[in-house]
Amino acid sequence: MSRQAHQNDKLLPTITELSALAALSILYLIGDAALGEYSYAILNVVGPCLFAMVLVFGIWHTVQGNGQHIWTTIVWFRLSTTVYFAVGTLAIYVVNSSTLLFMRAFYNFQDHDVFKLNLVVTISTTLALCVARLVMLAIKPPRLEIPIS
Repeated sequence: MSRQAHQNDKLLPTITELSALAALSILYLIGDAALGEYSYAILNVVGPCLFAMVLVFGIWHTVQGNGQHIWTTIVWFRLSTTVYFAVGTLAIYVVNSSTLLFMRAFYNFQDHDVFKLNLVVTISTTLALCVARLVMLAIKPPRLEIPIS
């Protein structure tokens, strides 16, 4: 396999990444079914942390072979999703009480609202990356084998 073909494979979302996101979605569903509202406080902190770790792994995997891949949309999709939906969701647990009251003045959210948001974001990110993988595999240009001598 040529070096260029191997680097282009790095653009594909990995099966590991997709499986981890699917497992996180299942964890959310099992936690909700088993413990209900008692699981929300834990899952609303652990879930976004795991979500961020999986997406950062995807970014690392994509750019490790070729630094130029940092300019691809798949990297920026992962990065913006991590910042907005993982770090942003965790922000409500680290801000002071006056900031939290100010945030709740816009929308009075509860733990179950944050839980539902995390579940929807995890499932939709999983689907988006699955579709990206399928599209990249479907329209992948033919590989030109150039012997390395």
